[in-house]
Amino acid sequence: MRTLVLVLFNVCLISGVSVAQSWNTIDKVDSLIKNESLLGISSIHANESRVFVSSYKADFSVYLYYSEDGGENWVESETPDKSATYALFSNNSDSVIYAWGTSLFGARQVKKSVDNGTSWSITSPGNANFSAFFNAAKFASISDTLIITSTARSVGMLKSVDGGINWEKFDSFSDGDGNKSIESVFSYKNNFYLLAGSNGEGLFKSHRDSSSWQKVYPQEGVSKSVDRALVTKSGRLVIAHSNGIDYSDDEGETWVEKSREDLGIGASGTIARMINFGEDILLSIQDASEVQSRLLLINSDITESTNISEGLTGYSRGTELNFIVANDNQIFGTRFGQTLKLWSYGEAPTGVNNVVESEFGKDEFKLSQNYPNPFNPSTNISFNLPSSGDVSLKVYNLLGQEVASLVNGRMNSGSHTVSFDASSLASGMYIYQLQAGSHLQTRKMLLIK
Repeated sequence: MRTLVLVLFNVCLISGVSVAQSWNTIDKVDSLIKNESLLGISSIHANESRVFVSSYKADFSVYLYYSEDGGENWVESETPDKSATYALFSNNSDSVIYAWGTSLFGARQVKKSVDNGTSWSITSPGNANFSAFFNAAKFASISDTLIITSTARSVGMLKSVDGGINWEKFDSFSDGDGNKSIESVFSYKNNFYLLAGSNGEGLFKSHRDSSSWQKVYPQEGVSKSVDRALVTKSGRLVIAHSNGIDYSDDEGETWVEKSREDLGIGASGTIARMINFGEDILLSIQDASEVQSRLLLINSDITESTNISEGLTGYSRGTELNFIVANDNQIFGTRFGQTLKLWSYGEAPTGVNNVVESEFGKDEFKLSQNYPNPFNPSTNISFNLPSSGDVSLKVYNLLGQEVASLVNGRMNSGSHTVSFDASSLASGMYIYQLQAGSHLQTRKMLLIK
């Protein structure tokens, strides 16, 4: 019989997340590439706790892997078509991810994952409305409304209102001229945002139900060469331009200016990339000479910066990264000409070994993601109860069949952790569900043997 251990805590045992002071390569990626006969890293992506890498094999098939422990362990994603190349897109730490695929025979497809890249389904039938020249570059979604841009500027942009099944042209911005470069696309609440024009055309906003774009930056009569744009988790719009950074907390109605001097960015260098890193903002600054190229973290208040370039020296292109992505805990990147190496900055959670204050609010009902995940054969499930009462915590397979009952009885309020031993179960995806009175939460976990 399976042994279940129930432990009650006054505090929750979670890992403390510290930030490393330099960049390092992830050795397990080297092993993955060698063991799986991969040709190198072709793209990277990060979402929630996971980082993804895709890679070719000699027969041009493409494989997608993910890790959620900072690169220590890697799992192959259940992609439906190994002959397709993958570009992954997600918005604001949502577990829904979309992928763009182009097969060896030219078929174009949009794929969707609702479990943060563990498994995928194809949403677009055949080539849908994609032209022969369409190759996805940037993507944004609001529920089932999607927009996708192409690397070919003349092809423009497409929009789908049915989750990617059908697509229509959606080119109009900047006085009806859609034939401009699109630097970034993202969404917040019910609006899409688009940064257009390599010459600093500006930032545009479009409601999910609208067929047109409204310019929100720069303001009328102001001329600024815009480089990059993003939205933070709190909804702050951030614009990087030649003189510094501007931000708006009211969706583009008003803007606050921060100069390069204010933020310690320095007088020279182009802001080549800008991404979210937790509550902070990461800037990749590239100088023409490459001598002063650097990576800067701008704090959440946008008042100061910290240089985090240490560890990336001793390379012909300075600190410059080819791909760069981040989740809440780590930044990941690849360097030009080094397709076999994945670099990281920061540290992933290391397990349930440090005692800190409870991660739960006293009156909050919450079911946490199990840790570790993926797991073999046991894992810990933590949850918080706002009041005492009857509690049920059960595990199901994907057919909806109950495979384990971890808790079934009265429990006190507060934080709890249950150990689940899955030695008798087969590898695969499982669902665990916590119910207490009218409260109900469900999560997924992956068993790999």
